[in-house]
Amino acid sequence: MLHYTQNTNNVGQLIFDVNGEYSNTNPSPGQCSLVSANPGRCTAYFLNERQGYTGGYLLRFNFYQFPEKSLDVLKELLPTQIAEYDLVRSFLTCRLSNLQPKVKELESNRSHDLRKVMLFWGVLDAAGFSYDSERIKSWLKSLGFTSTFNPGFSPGLRQAAYQAINNSPAPIVPTSMSSLMTEINMVARFRQIYNNDPNLFVNGKPLFDAEEDILMRFLCADNATGPRQLRTCLPYHSPVAEDFIPHILMLLEQGGTVVIDLSSAPERVVRYFAEKLSSAIFAEQEQKYNLGVLEGRFVQIYFEEAHNIFPLKNTESTQIYTRLAKEGAKFHIGIVFSTQSPTTINPDLMSQTENFFIGHLSSRKEVEQLCEMQVAFRGFEEAILINRTPGLLQVLTQSHRYVVPMQAHLFEGRNLLIN
Repeated sequence: MLHYTQNTNNVGQLIFDVNGEYSNTNPSPGQCSLVSANPGRCTAYFLNERQGYTGGYLLRFNFYQFPEKSLDVLKELLPTQIAEYDLVRSFLTCRLSNLQPKVKELESNRSHDLRKVMLFWGVLDAAGFSYDSERIKSWLKSLGFTSTFNPGFSPGLRQAAYQAINNSPAPIVPTSMSSLMTEINMVARFRQIYNNDPNLFVNGKPLFDAEEDILMRFLCADNATGPRQLRTCLPYHSPVAEDFIPHILMLLEQGGTVVIDLSSAPERVVRYFAEKLSSAIFAEQEQKYNLGVLEGRFVQIYFEEAHNIFPLKNTESTQIYTRLAKEGAKFHIGIVFSTQSPTTINPDLMSQTENFFIGHLSSRKEVEQLCEMQVAFRGFEEAILINRTPGLLQVLTQSHRYVVPMQAHLFEGRNLLIN
């Protein structure tokens, strides 16, 4: 596809590289990867840092600067046994604002949204997530906040909290991220211990809403039941990360090929990135279709080790793949998936598959499933079961409805396109 579109650049490609085969050069002499063979047209995103590698990008979130997404991302990336722990599950139900100014929004509402986000920052800091104070300050100023690190606690509350917890008078209002974190922790601990103090009420009503109470309770939880539970997500955070989805969509629009290297990633992480990026591509192409601006632009998505991405049962998180299979052609989206286990692929996806490239399947059950899905493979069962020749494939395509053998050669980066 790279060679076929080298003059038109009208097909963007996204590859979910579960084993790192497309982005990492094999050390054997004469071998190369898709990325190294096409440095001008391929971009790699890595989940893990590559020592000595200067190209590509790291797949990272900035949990501080995308509060409206952060809790959902944490929920997906956390191990199930942690995400379902009562205190963590309650924490993950909170909803945070994106802090963008809204038309006719009251200043008091904006201040409250920022204060809640700052409480969330306190949790992140306690869990060990690093931050870039100057970057956050500039970001808040760009959103129209003048007192960037002041959560706006009343003088009475500040004085009571510092006196009760630290046995000292309240300092000046926070002017840096570190002083903000101190103040957040001071007030949260005060709220937990002296929850009936008059300074925690305004006109007889609690100062903090239910979600703020949850955030503070989580922040102050003892015995590592609070913020430390989030530390498994530390490898996916960077204090300088930008939103990678718009960048990837831009590269695809330009006809680029993006390889998402998810090697060594837990299955839940692989599924998270696959679902989010697939959903973003579908929404982008659907919008172009509705606006009438597809103009011959296509996107091709490749799913390596698809049995790790497409669960057998339909769930809310896998509906996007069914939509891609059934509606993708209308929006100029094609999908390619590879697996050693057809029986573990959702039947809705298998039934929509038009082209089959079959190498070796070691299980007769898998072969029978294939033949049940595509009767054209009847009679080729033994050839598929005993095949051990690297690259020898039994091929059935939409344009040629007979199964024919084909020998695929080892990838060497050369242009083999016949004009």
